[in-house]
Amino acid sequence: MASAAASAEGVRPPDTAAQKRDVEQVLGNLFGGDSLPENIIEICNKADRLDPEHKVGLSANGQILISAITGEGVTVLLDTIGARIRALAPIVELLVPYERGDVVAALHREGEVLVEVHAEGGTRVRARIPGVTLPRFDDFIVTHRP
Repeated sequence: MASAAASAEGVRPPDTAAQKRDVEQVLGNLFGGDSLPENIIEICNKADRLDPEHKVGLSANGQILISAITGEGVTVLLDTIGARIRALAPIVELLVPYERGDVVAALHREGEVLVEVHAEGGTRVRARIPGVTLPRFDDFIVTHRP
């Protein structure tokens, strides 16, 4: 089973490191071990209170800066979460007859098309498709990799 976590902490320059240690300790207890999942998204709140130099330093370390007051960074956070969720979707290869352009359009709309090639007999597509919509495409699936 895939696991994901988000670590949120308020950022004020004097206590950022201590807050991070506290959050990591709590997450370690929740995940039942000394090592945390690799796919943690580190979120720092109160970005509106930081000076530009401190923001650059935190962003350079891969942390996502947000402000609950101004909304700063929320779009970046949502995009990052969406990308992580999409990456969990299974990859399938499909062969879609040319007369079923509606299916190819639906793959683009509902999944992430990785490769699309026009071949004999139809369009070959390799795509990540969320499990909830995968059954819609069962008739066209050639191979399936979790």
